[in-house]
Amino acid sequence: MVFELVQCLDGRQHNKLWQATIMREMTKTLTQRYIRNKALSEYLGVTPMTIFRWRRDPKLDFPQAAVVNGVEYTCLDEIDTWLKARVVNRNAPKAK
Repeated sequence: MVFELVQCLDGRQHNKLWQATIMREMTKTLTQRYIRNKALSEYLGVTPMTIFRWRRDPKLDFPQAAVVNGVEYTCLDEIDTWLKARVVNRNAPKAK
């Protein structure tokens, strides 16, 4: 497999595949949305205490918050992924 080399801003050369991977990761990081616990509880329709309990329950695998200067911020994309993983198919036959 042949990769075309590209010149980076720092003067080093890298292949285009490497550059595309780095750019994709940087873009993903820049587009992530973070919210505080009060806004998260409103988003989910639960109380802040429920969020606290969900984080402490290892069985739920609720996304952990990032702490910046003592303030918790949660990635909204991780919350959406967590919710999608728990969707129940309403059309599925009920277990007997």
